Amino acid sequence: MRGPNNQFRATIARQIDELEAAADPEAALNDVLARIQDAAAGDQGRAVNTMDAAYQELAAIESWASLASQAVQRVYVERSPNLLWLKGKKDAGWSTDDVERLRRIADGLKDKLRPVAKKLGGVGFGIGVGFPIGISISISYTF
Repeated sequence: MRGPNNQFRATIARQIDELEAAADPEAALNDVLARIQDAAAGDQGRAVNTMDAAYQELAAIESWASLASQAVQRVYVERSPNLLWLKGKKDAGWSTDDVERLRRIADGLKDKLRPVAKKLGGVGFGIGVGFPIGISISISYTF
């Protein structure tokens, strides 16, 4: 993977900023997440045959996860000036469409993380989807 380039990140940042004006912020968020999902799926993994390559691949994977997470945080994190709060909407939790989209992004990253964790000496790895933050990635080691 190469990770999202600066142009794509800037485009997503503009779309995230536009969520506030959306009639249905959760549906608009789902559209942003769909765009991230498609782009991440098309980002081909690189050979992870050196430690440097493994760290580069991990950085790309985490960059995709952070992009999706930032979009989710903009809508759902209670302590920030998020749009659902600004619009007075106080539904609890994520919409099922948004959480499903996050899970699909995480599942797409899972197969790309497996060889990275192995090369870095990890005994396991995890990709979690958790409210309200979004996607988190971990690699477990034994010492």
